[in-house]
Amino acid sequence: MRKTNILWIMTDQHNADCLSCLGHPVLRTPHIDSLAARGTCFTQAYCQYPQCTPSRISMLTGQYCKTSRQYGFLGNMGGEPAHLMNHFRDHGWKTGAVGKFHVDPLGMHFVPDFSAPTMSIDWFQAQPSDNHYGAYLEKHGLSYPTHETHGGQGDPPRMPEEPSAPMRSDVPYEHNLERWTADRTMDFISDCAEKEEPFIAWMSFERPHKPINIPKDEEDRIPLDRIPLDPPETEEQLLLLPRICIEGRMDICSDTWQTPDNFREVVRRYYTIIEMIDDQVGRVLAKLEELGLAENTAIAFCSDHGDMAGRKRIFDKCLHASSNQLVRIPLLLVPPRGQGQEGQVVDAPVENIDLYPTFCSWAGLDTPAHVEGHDLAPVCTGRESADPHRPAFCESYFRRAVVKDGWRLVHHVGGSVHELYHIAEDPLEYENLYLRSGHAEKVDALKHELILFLSGPHDETDTASIENAVLSTIERRRKFTHQNLHRNGTESGPYFICGRAIHALEWKHWTLFYRVDTREHMIFSKSDEERKDNLYGTPQGWVFGEMQDKLIDMLVEQHPALTWWEPEPLGSEMPTPSQVRAYLSLPLMQE
Repeated sequence: MRKTNILWIMTDQHNADCLSCLGHPVLRTPHIDSLAARGTCFTQAYCQYPQCTPSRISMLTGQYCKTSRQYGFLGNMGGEPAHLMNHFRDHGWKTGAVGKFHVDPLGMHFVPDFSAPTMSIDWFQAQPSDNHYGAYLEKHGLSYPTHETHGGQGDPPRMPEEPSAPMRSDVPYEHNLERWTADRTMDFISDCAEKEEPFIAWMSFERPHKPINIPKDEEDRIPLDRIPLDPPETEEQLLLLPRICIEGRMDICSDTWQTPDNFREVVRRYYTIIEMIDDQVGRVLAKLEELGLAENTAIAFCSDHGDMAGRKRIFDKCLHASSNQLVRIPLLLVPPRGQGQEGQVVDAPVENIDLYPTFCSWAGLDTPAHVEGHDLAPVCTGRESADPHRPAFCESYFRRAVVKDGWRLVHHVGGSVHELYHIAEDPLEYENLYLRSGHAEKVDALKHELILFLSGPHDETDTASIENAVLSTIERRRKFTHQNLHRNGTESGPYFICGRAIHALEWKHWTLFYRVDTREHMIFSKSDEERKDNLYGTPQGWVFGEMQDKLIDMLVEQHPALTWWEPEPLGSEMPTPSQVRAYLSLPLMQE
């Protein structure tokens, strides 16, 4: 029996709605659409981090960031646990990776059988050492980096005089970044076909992540007057956001593309690159047919994370935000021909860590125990339905977000202003409902999902053995604090015990016992030494929400992060009216 081949197509920073199979009013992506017609389109797929490196590591390990500890660009993956590509190689598959890897500039054990990177930080991974885009261009008399490559001359987009010229690529079409990525992937697939070897091919396009420079011949592919502009948010809506969200938007607004027409030009080029990628996907799919591999090759199409892509008049990604446009990704899964439902659309939440177990299922391999994702192969065949009530989680160094039942909560670590959106009715997230009346129960329920997620697995044994230990420890703590206060006159910081099934938190004037399993919480005033009056669920229990926030913060601190970033100023309060008016006064917001 022949082993199943896997073609894993990934784009970088691809807005989930930017495919014509999902009804986009401008884009035409017929070849990617053909995958949706042959397989399953997941409309609510979420990445684990809205940036490249940690998101890609989540896919390669099948683990949440809290488990892998990847919260930035450090990306120090070692040999354990076995990541996706090595797992397949260990079981007899030829492994190939072409394009942008961006998973470890510091020494991950990731050397596929065939490697052709486009980014300079990935050069050392190439086998042989000259098999990468930079060397290829030099061989053809072209310089590297180009106007197309990440970190090159065209990053970020600038329009000082003529709007289009500074975003024009000087690379001939036959040596174009997208075409080269497809060419090298076809080289690998063809070699495997000739040797009759099963393969897993990771074709990782470096764009539509900026730079958005395109060849002159492609500049008019999409008419400028077809690019829509969403209405900007109102002053009232912006005043309900955490201040850092406004500050982050101001950071990414370039003075040279703030006008509506220039902004349309930027978005047009983003769209054009997606169509150029679609052209190359079509070439690779045709090569599978030509080689007789289409019947026995499973295909996945996804992105590492999203992009604002012009929505709400914002482009690129803001490092201080966790917008639904940034964390939601396109995901199309196509089992080997004849083994799955065709044209199926699934609206239930799924996550990018689900790719690892799904690929294993397609290949008939056992999924390693460390993998935290769900196998979506039975959903693709129609044997099972995806859980519509499954929560999806997205982490970043300073934020934790959860999606469930059409709602999305963003918790800003250390902050006092958070975000709540009813994305089923407000997918672009115009209305932050966190501080609006009538949503306390929804906020509480979603915060509980985050606490469950951050607490990790537990069982009844944990509950029984830990509860008494937590209570007795709090008693010892109380006696110590009483003595310490007499000596120092102050009490520092919150006191926290993580029991997985039950957490204890002393902070300010309150003691919280948080039952993860039963939700039979208790909250007492510190002055209530005998704990007779449980304030949870009473009018005096208003402090529970504040204690819940602090509990999430403390749980986050338990997961050490591998990152090089220094903590950012949290900006936990709401923006000032003058900040909001300055943002709304930008020329881009005037049309």
